[in-house]
Amino acid sequence: MSSITWSDVDGSVNITAGDELVFIFSKEMDTTTLDTVSEINTRLDSTASGTTDYGTTFNFSWNTAKTELTVTLGAGEAIVGAETVNPSSDVKSAAGLSDATATPYPAIPTTPTPTPTPTPTSTPTGTVTPTPTPTPTPTPTPTAIPGPILSSITVSDVDDSGAIDVGDTLRFNFSKAMDDTTINSTNIGTRLPTSPSHTYGTLEAANLSWNNAKTQLTVTLGAGETIVGAETVNPSGDVKSADGASDATTAPGPAITLPDEGLGWEWWYYLLIGLGVVIIIAAVVLLVILPKRGAGKELLEDEDLYGEEEEEEF
Repeated sequence: MSSITWSDVDGSVNITAGDELVFIFSKEMDTTTLDTVSEINTRLDSTASGTTDYGTTFNFSWNTAKTELTVTLGAGEAIVGAETVNPSSDVKSAAGLSDATATPYPAIPTTPTPTPTPTPTSTPTGTVTPTPTPTPTPTPTPTAIPGPILSSITVSDVDDSGAIDVGDTLRFNFSKAMDDTTINSTNIGTRLPTSPSHTYGTLEAANLSWNNAKTQLTVTLGAGETIVGAETVNPSGDVKSADGASDATTAPGPAITLPDEGLGWEWWYYLLIGLGVVIIIAAVVLLVILPKRGAGKELLEDEDLYGEEEEEEF
């Protein structure tokens, strides 16, 4: 071993855990003879007190040429500086030769090894040209991910009752693909709250379904629901899109409105009855009234003809 250097990593000017000692050898070493914490503490034993000079645990590494062993001091290290190190004969070179370090043994420095600074280059005229300082690369400002928006709520009056009730469906339409795990049958009341506060009823997992694009959530209202229409819905921040952005719907949010679905089945029922009455009346006119009127006309024509014949006889 030719020398030992110390890197004062934390800048404390004292040897402490986290600092680095580099053990420099004169030739390529057999790294297997110094490849555990125990071997390094024992085979590079310093004059420091104790048996864990470099710590109870620490990191270490060899350079590519296998001539320098870097030890990062760990917890419980006992090095203060000026300790000498005499490797044991178990430390060997790559050729199998035992360590031959002689006195005076290398000492651990009491001052850190300075970091070399770049040497300025000189022009042929002798003018010193300073080494330019590299311009740091600016850290790009992360782009904010826009949050999803609940754009509308579509009601399907499944039973054509003209009112929102059990079994009807509400379809929540979002502006982008959603994280479908953020809304379930248990938390929908707090994550899609209505104003005024009403309930979607007792729901099971089967009451909620998403389309393939994850942009539409369909909810089938359950028993005990109190939705009447005109409620607004403003999702909580726990509702997130597939890219992790929280809901950005502007309060108060879209309203639940029963769509104008035209005439209900009752109107069609009365229309069919009315149409049947018209058909019956038309049949009576065609089959009864008109034939009677035709027979009366023929009778009148016969009477006129009979009168004319009597006049000719007289």
